Amino acid sequence: MNYERENAKEWQLNTASVPVSGHAGSEESDDDYDDYADTLIPIDQNETQEDAGSGWEEVKYKKPPSKQTKAHGHVPLAAKGSASVRMVPPKAPTKHPVIKPTARFSFTLPPTSPSKLPTKPLPKLTVKLPAKLPAKLPAKLPATLPATPPATLPPTTVPPTAANRPKTQLPAKSRFTFAYKNDNPAKAAFRAQRPHTGTFGLTRNWHTIENDQKKIYAKLEEMGVRLGSFVRPPQSASDRNLLLWGDDEQIAATTRELQKWVTRDDPSDFATHTTKGGNQFAKTGLQVDDKAKSMDQQMKVFATKQKYQKAPESSLSFDFTGYFLWPVDEIRPEDLLGPSYEAFDWLRIRYDSYIVFDNQYSMFKILTNEEGNVNEVMKRVQGTMKEFAARNHQEIVVHLVERPDPQRMRTNVMLMEGEGPAFGQSGEKAAIPLLTGDPLAPAQLVRWRREVKAAEEYQFTQWRHMMGRVIKRLHLYRGRIQIRVHLGTFALTQFRRLPKGADSIPFEKFLKDINLANTRGRMIKDLQLKESPQSLLNKICKATKIFSPVDALTAKLEDVSPVYTGCFKFDIPGTGKVNLEVESNRIPNSTSSTGDSFEITQSLWTKKIEKSDIVQPMEVFMIRLLGGISWELLISTPQALDSSRITPTMAAFKNHIKTKQFPKGSKPETSGSKIFSWRPYLPVSSFEQKTSLRYRLVENSDWMFEFARYDQYGGSDPLVPTSTSWGASFWNSEWDRTLGKNAALRIGDPAKWDPKIDTFFPRSRSTSRDAKEAAGLRQFLANTRTIVELLDGVQS
Repeated sequence: MNYERENAKEWQLNTASVPVSGHAGSEESDDDYDDYADTLIPIDQNETQEDAGSGWEEVKYKKPPSKQTKAHGHVPLAAKGSASVRMVPPKAPTKHPVIKPTARFSFTLPPTSPSKLPTKPLPKLTVKLPAKLPAKLPAKLPATLPATPPATLPPTTVPPTAANRPKTQLPAKSRFTFAYKNDNPAKAAFRAQRPHTGTFGLTRNWHTIENDQKKIYAKLEEMGVRLGSFVRPPQSASDRNLLLWGDDEQIAATTRELQKWVTRDDPSDFATHTTKGGNQFAKTGLQVDDKAKSMDQQMKVFATKQKYQKAPESSLSFDFTGYFLWPVDEIRPEDLLGPSYEAFDWLRIRYDSYIVFDNQYSMFKILTNEEGNVNEVMKRVQGTMKEFAARNHQEIVVHLVERPDPQRMRTNVMLMEGEGPAFGQSGEKAAIPLLTGDPLAPAQLVRWRREVKAAEEYQFTQWRHMMGRVIKRLHLYRGRIQIRVHLGTFALTQFRRLPKGADSIPFEKFLKDINLANTRGRMIKDLQLKESPQSLLNKICKATKIFSPVDALTAKLEDVSPVYTGCFKFDIPGTGKVNLEVESNRIPNSTSSTGDSFEITQSLWTKKIEKSDIVQPMEVFMIRLLGGISWELLISTPQALDSSRITPTMAAFKNHIKTKQFPKGSKPETSGSKIFSWRPYLPVSSFEQKTSLRYRLVENSDWMFEFARYDQYGGSDPLVPTSTSWGASFWNSEWDRTLGKNAALRIGDPAKWDPKIDTFFPRSRSTSRDAKEAAGLRQFLANTRTIVELLDGVQS
């Protein structure tokens, strides 16, 4: 049976909507998004609110509450997309619900059961007409009504809903999901309280099989995902009867896997060994007993909480019920959270709450017996909507042009068209913009010097505005986030055609065309060296006033040890396209007479996303038209693969990757040498080895610069690369530490760091206290320009 056949949605894209290029001169209020994401307060029925920035449209709708009010018959509910609605029992008995609206739209109601709500109808709606009609009516109505209403009566804006939306106007389908562990049919049957279809009996207690409770749960979950079944975790350490859900084939396969696992040759070291004697045996026996008791208690607690993953029985009643109205016309909850809303499983177990969706009223119901739990769950359901709003924004794509020095400035810009590796990707045409034409006249030089400073200040304002917007959104993201500056060549892939017969366009026209919405470009992350890489390395090693070694024990820049990163790409039938990245560093004090030794320090499985579906939160190009190096600041959100999707074969492949030792005094970063070797547990579709040299900036040691060699393998000779390229990147090590907190966030939780520009672009110690606003951002742009100018002129 194909792995992932029943869980294909796991492999769908998890990114934002279709990208739209931003305009250099676009404006957007930073408060617009805060009002939406921080409060989710509804607005008037006929009112819309839009951002002025091109490519950043944010519209809030409030649905007419009349139908909901009439249907519920007891309390007027807030509009979909509004703040959470929480219902708690009254402090004193009351005959009818007592409504106490607050800023959070709270309502006090008596205890309810999941299937019973107050049904007392509301009083009939009455309409008051004016006491007096107009004294005089027009003698004759016009034959045709005017095409537009009078200026005194603005047209009514009706929000699109499922009922009134034209057939050609469909809601944009979200291309990301928060349900990284989608249910298969077997687990859905467990949630629906259907009877199990198989059992598996153990011959011994769990603590003699595996001493880690989390590993037991992870193994059972991975097994169920891979085989399409569901294994209910043990209810205690002495529970030897596992219940199974699935069809006959799935049950048989799961039984074989369980039998193989519990009878493996290397049982846990946690088991008691009778060969030990004396005090050592007694001490070990006490540890075993304590560990077994702790494990048994943890399993019982989890078994009690696992009932919240199921639908609640209709006979149950709860002291507290919370309601959260969901905007189903904008996003269906099952598309975002999974068929059984399994993205909320952590909330269900953590806060002892049932979370169910009421299709009739388009709202989530939180059923629990503790007031604190309903408050915490409501807060995180609202936080889930905030993250959806942040991710659903279109990416920021901006093309900025650096003004050259007056002596090197030219009047026109030409487009050097071509295809192949020098233009990015083989088989795809692109054009590299370059300055051409006559130098500036004396009168033009005076004007150019005057305008360059104003243009640079305007670009800085754009930088500050863009970074402020995106940082506020990143604060709500969960998962891996990476910010990097990549150096290379900028190439246009989509651009307005030049006038017929023209080989160039004026510089001013190029500035306008580069910011059109349909303009597309990419950064070719290849320095395209015209000299030997050793010449560039010598240039870097001489820049002692700019760079210093990362390792404090390394005295010279020439002695910096390389870092090796291997990127394996797989296309596994039934699983999909996945990548594995492993990083290897030199073992400290490992240098011997034979050479340096390396060890794998970290590894990560990620999902492969198709190029046409990649949407990043932000991509800003700084285009330099002198034929040298351009650069981009890219904020990306690579998707780590959930542990339940890593099969035993994939784990075995990763565990058997080895690194070799290099002879003493060798320079593999320039000569090229394959360091990784592996066993053929999986077919590798392609392999790339990155050999990087990393340095710190002397001015601020948090800033890192990396010069890297990329070797592609896959030819007839596995030890000889088929192609080699050179790249460079630049980043702040604090970016990784700060954004690393987002990877550990639970659903609905925001990050703990301060969403301000100074968090990512702090001022250096040498910066004056009287410096201008966002001084750290100014310093970042200055440092990047220094590095670019150092490496400039290396391209062919």
